[in-house]
Amino acid sequence: MIELDKDDTNKVSLEKTPEYAPQENNVPGAIPGGEGVKLSKGCLAAVIAAIVLVIVVIAAAVTLIFKGSFAVFGFFREAVEEENRPETVATPTGEFELEEGALYAFYSAMYKKDAQAMSSALDQYPYLVYYIKDGGSPLLDVVANEDVPEMTQTMLDHGAKFDDAFTHQSYYTTYTLEGYLSYHADKTVKISSSRDVNGSVKLMLDNGAAVEFGHTDENVSYDPNSIARKPGQVNALFDVAVWICRDETLDEKDVELMKMLLDAGADKTEKNFEGKTALENFEDTAEWYELDSGSEYYKQLTELLK
Repeated sequence: MIELDKDDTNKVSLEKTPEYAPQENNVPGAIPGGEGVKLSKGCLAAVIAAIVLVIVVIAAAVTLIFKGSFAVFGFFREAVEEENRPETVATPTGEFELEEGALYAFYSAMYKKDAQAMSSALDQYPYLVYYIKDGGSPLLDVVANEDVPEMTQTMLDHGAKFDDAFTHQSYYTTYTLEGYLSYHADKTVKISSSRDVNGSVKLMLDNGAAVEFGHTDENVSYDPNSIARKPGQVNALFDVAVWICRDETLDEKDVELMKMLLDAGADKTEKNFEGKTALENFEDTAEWYELDSGSEYYKQLTELLK
């Protein structure tokens, strides 16, 4: 609105309500507060982006939690199923489910040294001749360690075999006699005189058990101050030397056993991983146990091994 001062025609007062804000930064028609509006829109976009990101993170976390829960559930379910799954016995002709009471019947007969009861158990559960518990010894070798030839013969009558590649595939040696001798040679107690050691070894030799083991294990460490069985002996003569000296006496049965192994083909000229022959190994072992080198049986043994 224009107001005219009639008293002073030389003064004109003009008042105008601005319809537009003054030009700012040389931008015509700039809207008052325009920068604040732009800033508010930017903040809103950032907030929305942050919310979306949080939602994505939460969704991913929930997905992982569910996947983890399902994985844990699956693991425990498989563990329970494995625990409840019947044990099976692998044989050359397939797998057989281990029936309840089968092992009890067999082991009960073995501990009682009852060959007839063992035969009955094997008649009922013939697959047991291939049974191996958790990678342990083949069952025939376990029975042979008891030194009851009648029981070992019962196993043979039911199809068990010495040096069987199938039953020894997960065992530390493929040689029955090596496992047998190391079992006894590692003992720190005297072998009971009631055990038929020579009868057990003869049964093995008569049924194909090897006396030559065909390998050495030079990389296995051992205590050089111990006369206990060392790893990697090349044949049965080395373990037998430790065995027969352990009771701190020599007799005719010891001579008979050593001769039996030599007659079966054990090579007395071979050297073990310590570079010793069977004779040198026997002499060192006898000295360790302070045996009389002038005794009749000592002389017979050294003569056999020369």
